[in-house]
Amino acid sequence: MNKDDIEFTKAWWLRTVNDNDRLVPWLQKLQRTELSGYQDHIDFMAANEVTERERLILTNIAEDELIHSQLLIDLFEDRGIEVVPNGVQSAYWDDILANINNTAEYCAANYFGEALASYRFEIILSMDETPSDIRYVIGRALPDEIFHRETLQRLAGEEAIAKIKAIHDEAYARLTGRAA
Repeated sequence: MNKDDIEFTKAWWLRTVNDNDRLVPWLQKLQRTELSGYQDHIDFMAANEVTERERLILTNIAEDELIHSQLLIDLFEDRGIEVVPNGVQSAYWDDILANINNTAEYCAANYFGEALASYRFEIILSMDETPSDIRYVIGRALPDEIFHRETLQRLAGEEAIAKIKAIHDEAYARLTGRAA
């Protein structure tokens, strides 16, 4: 993540954390993303041939995503936030997952997603404006997200990372409103 991305994320977080009309939908979307990450891994393994090692790793990551979803649901309960089972899906993931053809590319796509999450979480944790209950959830999830990022990068390999990077860069630019 470069300096512009860090500043962009800090400014986004200050706008979001200080406005419940932004914060609540973001938290709800994050919970759905964690839950769908679980289901995506399970579905991918059911539909594709993966090695036993890949199955063990992807299952472990899937289970972590389910835990993160539950941490957010617990946060919602404490804050009186409704769990919304459906909502706006991430165009980022639609763009990325539409371009995978094998397990290496699937792992590369998820590497980029985990990298975005882990870097964003690091920034959120570093900011004094982050409420303690959100800090707790993000702090619990961050070590897993870093592990996922590093593990998926190794599973994907350089060739798949290079292929998916171009797709990721375009999707990320659209996500942040900085598309060319």
